[in-house]
Amino acid sequence: MGRKSKQNKTAAPLAAPKGKLHRLTGFIENHRLLVLFACLVIVLLAALISFDPKQSTGGDNGTYISLTRSLLDGKGYRDLYMPGEPYHHQYPFGYPLLLAAIGAFFNQSFLMYNIFSVICLIAGCWVVYGLMHRLSGSEGDWRSVLPVTIVLLTGLNPSLLEFSHLALTEIPYCFFSLTGLLLILRSEREQGLSYVLLILGLIVSAYSYYIRPNGITLLGAIVIYFMFRRNWKAVIITAIGALILLLPWTVYNHQTGSGMGQSVSIFFTKDVYNLDAGRLGFFDMLGRMVENWQIYFGSVLPAMFLPVAGTAISGLAGGGRIAVAVICFGILMTGIVTQWRRQGVLIGLYLTGYILLTLVWHPTVSSDRYLVPVYPLLLYFSLFGVIWLTNQIDVVLTKAVIPVLTMILLIAAAAIILPEVASNMEMQSAYRKGDHLAGYDPAWRSFFTAAEWVKASTTENSIVVSRKPSLFFLSAQRKTFCYPFTANRDSVLKVIDRADYVMVEPVSGTGQKYLIPAIQPLLDKKYKIIYAQGEPPTYVLQIIKENPNAR
Repeated sequence: MGRKSKQNKTAAPLAAPKGKLHRLTGFIENHRLLVLFACLVIVLLAALISFDPKQSTGGDNGTYISLTRSLLDGKGYRDLYMPGEPYHHQYPFGYPLLLAAIGAFFNQSFLMYNIFSVICLIAGCWVVYGLMHRLSGSEGDWRSVLPVTIVLLTGLNPSLLEFSHLALTEIPYCFFSLTGLLLILRSEREQGLSYVLLILGLIVSAYSYYIRPNGITLLGAIVIYFMFRRNWKAVIITAIGALILLLPWTVYNHQTGSGMGQSVSIFFTKDVYNLDAGRLGFFDMLGRMVENWQIYFGSVLPAMFLPVAGTAISGLAGGGRIAVAVICFGILMTGIVTQWRRQGVLIGLYLTGYILLTLVWHPTVSSDRYLVPVYPLLLYFSLFGVIWLTNQIDVVLTKAVIPVLTMILLIAAAAIILPEVASNMEMQSAYRKGDHLAGYDPAWRSFFTAAEWVKASTTENSIVVSRKPSLFFLSAQRKTFCYPFTANRDSVLKVIDRADYVMVEPVSGTGQKYLIPAIQPLLDKKYKIIYAQGEPPTYVLQIIKENPNAR
């Protein structure tokens, strides 16, 4: 394989391939809708065989469903699961509004909330195809394969498939944000800017912010993009439009007494699971960004690309993790820089802003869920990074990169998806036959069984302390709140004394760290065990009140 000449580098850096790949690209161009339909059917089948009808155990889903119920009950935007039903300030109302529309038609069905995420995945893959087709360049050459490749690698990625059946914001946000990007790009036409598409794209992009606050980076990228294009009229329209569209959440927080919102306060804590760690400083922020950079580029993103090697990649530490992070980050940035000169400016700006925002979030919760919404864009730029690097070696090598990479990544995804099909089908069958806890591990079965016991054995006005309050509320229908994550025993006891019962669950290490040390010395004095079942067991303790009317 000879090294190409400088003349070849300049004249034809990415020449159109001949032979089988050339015929394949021609078929894809001529049968675009058929190929897209086939891809979406494949993704739908994968989503169905991996579908889980139950609720996620993360907890955010419980909060969203509680907010949805509050909207449907006409109570406004309140945390129904908490005593006093206070106004909610952490999550904007975009996603609960979508669930409320579904719940109004399907009697607040938890199952339909999960199915909605599947619909968003399929719709998102359709948008990915349109976005990639617009960005991929010349028709009839090797780039014609890219939209199909990225659709399949997006829809069949195990991380996206997992979130595609959860009542969470990751997949809906992905759909809305990518739709906003596509509309903004399509607003630019040879005959001039389409202001209808521009405004529609801005509205959809702003709604993505109401689904996940990360959408603020998309709105910022749109304004900066038109500054790059020197379209000052579009800059004014998008800047003013963004401010107006963000106003409702700002006004809501101000009128309900939360200022900038609870999420801002949480951001400045060093550790969301340890309040004793204190507040974040400037150098703490830099350290957090470096730590997150290693986590995401040295572990999370490589494991998403090659899920079959996820365990090995996640086990890397020290120099090994840094080396992987440098390689992964370098390939991604190469793709962003090389595509910057084509049509990649807008998505490059958005992805850069999104990554920076992700790097400053809490490392204790860093995981693939924060990359799921931008995975198609990460894949797009990473593929182009690899293509550009191989093109510096030999054009012939570049021609083989797309099919080879596609096969490697698809096999890596299939190696995770296929072995789980039988067990997931068995879980779905058991669920349909009436086992609503089918598929949960023993700790979570213990948790939900105890919550159902609380519902059957306590009065409706009872208040219960639980590590997963919103999930507990969905099962027990009792007001609840979580204990504080602090080693200060008096602080813990003072907070939980407002309740009637305390749940000691085996689903989180914070119970061993904060709750049990606080209450164990007072067993049979202040706290009486009235329930202890499951393997591992969940305990329900009744709080013995000196004054029964005090709370």
